[in-house]
Amino acid sequence: MPTGCPRGTYGRFITDTGRVVLMEYPHSTLSLLGRQLEINLVKEGYHSELGMLQPSEIAEVISFFSTLFRMEYLKMAETGNDNTAAHRESELLQEASKHISGGKDLVSVVCETMDYFMQDEPTRAEDAAVHILTACVTFLDAMLPIQPSRVWSYLARSELLSSDSRAGKLAKITGTLDLVSERFDLLVSSLSFFSRLIDTAMCSAVQRRAGNKFAYRQKPDSNPWLGTADKVLTRVGLSVAQASVDVLESTSTWRFYSETSRLQLISTVVPVLDKLVLYSHSTGSSPSSENLMSCLKPAASYVVDCFLSPSTGTLRFGPMLTSFGAALMSPDSTLYPQRTMIVRNQLKSVLKLCTTLLRTADYLDRSSAMLETYLFKSSTLLARLSALSDPVRDPVIRLLESLVINAAKSAAEPPSLLGYLGPQISKSFLQSLANLGKPFALTHDAKITWAFFSSILRNRQQWMSNCLLTGQTPREAMKGGSKKGELSADSVFACALARLRGLQDLDNVEALAVLDFVASAQNYWPWTIFTLLKDTSYIDGLRAYVRNLKPSHLTVKSDAIGTSVDARVAAYVAETLAMQLYHSRHQGTAGPLAKSLVADLDYYLRDGVEVAGYNKSLHNNFAKNFANKYFGCSLESFKRTPLQHRELGSNYYYDLDRANDMLRFDPGWLGRKDNGFKNEMELANANLSLVDAQIALFHAWEFLLVELSTCLPSDETVARQMLQVVQQCLNANQGAPGPESIFLKLVDARANLALILVQRLVKSSIAVKDINQLLTCLVATIHDAEEPFTKQSMTYNRTLLKALFVTLRAYQLVESKVAHGSSADQEGPAVNIAQTVLNVLDHVVGRGFRTLVSLIHDKDTNVSPEDLALLTAIMQACLSLPTIEQSQTQILNIMASHDVISAATSLFSWADQLSIQGDPVYGELSILFLLELSSLPQLAEQLACDGILSNLLSANLTKYMLKANTSPYAEAPVAQRCYSIWAKGLLPLMLNLLATLGATLAPEMAYVLNQFPHMLEASVDRFEPPGASRTRSKSTPRYLTLLATSEIHSLALLTRVLAALRASNSRDIPAVEWDASGLLENVDFWLSSKRLLKERLLPLGSREMEWRNTKVAAGVGGPDNLLERKVVSQLETVRDVLSEELEG
Repeated sequence: MPTGCPRGTYGRFITDTGRVVLMEYPHSTLSLLGRQLEINLVKEGYHSELGMLQPSEIAEVISFFSTLFRMEYLKMAETGNDNTAAHRESELLQEASKHISGGKDLVSVVCETMDYFMQDEPTRAEDAAVHILTACVTFLDAMLPIQPSRVWSYLARSELLSSDSRAGKLAKITGTLDLVSERFDLLVSSLSFFSRLIDTAMCSAVQRRAGNKFAYRQKPDSNPWLGTADKVLTRVGLSVAQASVDVLESTSTWRFYSETSRLQLISTVVPVLDKLVLYSHSTGSSPSSENLMSCLKPAASYVVDCFLSPSTGTLRFGPMLTSFGAALMSPDSTLYPQRTMIVRNQLKSVLKLCTTLLRTADYLDRSSAMLETYLFKSSTLLARLSALSDPVRDPVIRLLESLVINAAKSAAEPPSLLGYLGPQISKSFLQSLANLGKPFALTHDAKITWAFFSSILRNRQQWMSNCLLTGQTPREAMKGGSKKGELSADSVFACALARLRGLQDLDNVEALAVLDFVASAQNYWPWTIFTLLKDTSYIDGLRAYVRNLKPSHLTVKSDAIGTSVDARVAAYVAETLAMQLYHSRHQGTAGPLAKSLVADLDYYLRDGVEVAGYNKSLHNNFAKNFANKYFGCSLESFKRTPLQHRELGSNYYYDLDRANDMLRFDPGWLGRKDNGFKNEMELANANLSLVDAQIALFHAWEFLLVELSTCLPSDETVARQMLQVVQQCLNANQGAPGPESIFLKLVDARANLALILVQRLVKSSIAVKDINQLLTCLVATIHDAEEPFTKQSMTYNRTLLKALFVTLRAYQLVESKVAHGSSADQEGPAVNIAQTVLNVLDHVVGRGFRTLVSLIHDKDTNVSPEDLALLTAIMQACLSLPTIEQSQTQILNIMASHDVISAATSLFSWADQLSIQGDPVYGELSILFLLELSSLPQLAEQLACDGILSNLLSANLTKYMLKANTSPYAEAPVAQRCYSIWAKGLLPLMLNLLATLGATLAPEMAYVLNQFPHMLEASVDRFEPPGASRTRSKSTPRYLTLLATSEIHSLALLTRVLAALRASNSRDIPAVEWDASGLLENVDFWLSSKRLLKERLLPLGSREMEWRNTKVAAGVGGPDNLLERKVVSQLETVRDVLSEELEG
């Protein structure tokens, strides 16, 4: 390119004197300057008529280009085309690079210029080179929005930052004791550049992953990030983190032109560290999972380690902590607004970084003890800073909130915030905060302050909590001699109660915060209930608010966020009322309050159980379309983490701000009519806000209803409400839950609530028709579970089966009341439930038992003995219904279709191999199942036809019983279990079979009994009177058990029936070798020695312990507890049976 005007160019004089000529020669000044920069860099081989550029001129030219590119980008941003600069080659860059040779452009020339002036010799020779480097950094900063990939790639290979193999030139250039203005400008410009560099890494996260695979109408090569590897961003990001931490440490030792310069540098470097940590951990599904910002995680980990590691030195904390004092000492004047802004900016940035580090430590489950120590020591400064100005108050309070939360995580007693503040400062601090956004009704400030107060109450800050609740410091309370629970009128707690009296007039945001504070006080400081019991006027405000709530289905379509706030407030109200009832019940004053609340529960009865707000189609379609649109990116990548507070609304679950930064490059994000993916994310967030609020409402309503039913156990209105809620829980569980794990927990919680309420309903006078409704609803819910025995649904199915058992048992209670005439208006179980009961025996018992037996053999299974016992109990309850005998044929066919007899026999034979810690518990459970089957004559006949006794005798457990001595108090688990099988299973089973088949099976029965001579002999010896045996040691006391009594009871009946059959039949029925006469003498002794019997009666298991502790009305010398009554009753039966047998 020629650098002079060619011959023949016209010109004209433009002054009257002198020779100033305006030449009319069109040329490009930009291309001229670009060419001059290239010539100045090469020098050799060129002759420029304009001369070589001086160092100061080089800096000015590069700064000029920086300004031009910055203005070009800002102009496009103003016109709404801010993405255009990143999607097409800049015309300005093309013009400036038009005459640069060698296929280079202006960016290449500036980068080479920067490399040249970062060499050691020119840098030492002149400070002008530092100006050039500053200009080059500014130029790279201006080029970031246009060609980000080239900027990152250049930094990865340049010597500006440190790497594994070399030290960075930035540290060398600025690493002097005196940070003069040239080097200070370079450092500030570099840190500002680094800050925007991290921003571009965040904003391009989706674009880099997607490449050109998303569809929008632009050129195929429009993505400026094509070819940029994440390794480059990782390496540069780590270098930026290291450089920033070094700069922060050095601010304590560098000498600045003024203290303001030091604060300005802190306000520039701290946001870089904050962004690295925040961008890396503020979104994602879990700390260990990959997220969109994984490329910056090494840098973030370096920053976190620098501040949280126990070996961290004071150099890193010093500049941050001294900034607190500098801000406090800064004069509050409007004469120097720039200085004031710098002071406040550095303070807010330091406060924000400390808050981010504390929350990150909590999120990553790391200790932050070192940082907490420094912050607690600086707490007096923080308290004073909160009163400095309104813009500073919010970050100070958020930092103190995070501080007390993290301190409470340790097992030891956390440091006392009031102790570090001192009584006077803490009192003044709380008084200043107690204004709560006054006098301008600043709800945002009030919400932050209430949240801080709630954190104090929840995180073991005892003295500060007392100050909040009573309005007095510990020293004032001791001087005044006030009792715990007395609060002053100006205390924060009294202020909260006053707000609740007018809850309807309170802003929703503040209402949630105040209710959270009161709920925290009730939950964590129970003595506050004495204050609440004295003044219950706040309850009127809560009840009035709930009474005026509209049903959610009327408001959710027009205002989903408002509906979610209403539900959340109602949840807090229910929790507060439940706690009030709980404590009032312990004081004996809950009755009046409970009765008054019963009429105000319409909202909870309508919306308290079913989480109907979840829009499944919205979330499914949104997730599917989003994944198809943005390659390699899922919605879970935008899930918010605890690093940022979440509020009910359009930014609740997915981080909308972060998504907007990352996705605004795509026109489909906003859409033509604001109907793009951003609108879908807002709708999804609003919907999840509603779901979360409704889930909280359910748990609070559950707590309140349980308390109401406890306070009013016989109230008919509460009983009807419980019945309604049970049906709502079961019906809600019949629908398909959402995909989130929270919905699975909700299904379990509903089932548990239904079980609790059913248990309480059964204890009351529930009508048969209500039992029928419950049974039908329960069976339908059980049928709805497709795979009830998987690991995920085993606990849920177990809960439903317990509720089913309790419901079936309710029929027996009704029958008992009808038989005793205690409930004249009750009717017996209706015949129309017979089909439902058969359905239970088929679907639940038969199929369930068969499935469980097959699952027991799998090692990786969640089946427990409780499941088999539950099915046996359900079958027992079904077969105990009075009308069930008419359906014996159907029951026989059901059991045959599932082959449960064979399954139970097989399980018994495998029980010794399936023992749990040496206990063959499945042997007892299988024979108890067979025992319940034998209670019906037709099923007993089928058992006999299948040769059940011979099958049982051939099992390993029975063979063990034939040889070993078993006892109810044996040390070996297998001996105890075998005795239970003999006494609770085998003997009653034989008795049922004998009662059904009579003489047909009598010889086999006698033969089987005679196979166990040692068991027969031991049954008599257990009731031998003390001292009667000469061989037994007198120091070993002999105990009686209910199980041993049941054993001789069954043996007495068996031998009596066999003796009667032997006398009246011609068949050869052998005699049973059992000392009936000796046993009768022993039984007579124990019945005549009731006091000794009571002393020697030994309960086995928790159930018998409960029976022993259950007192009964006793006559003169009669049993005074339920266990003793059962034993005495059976002994009397044994005596009567044996007396008749011996007399006959």
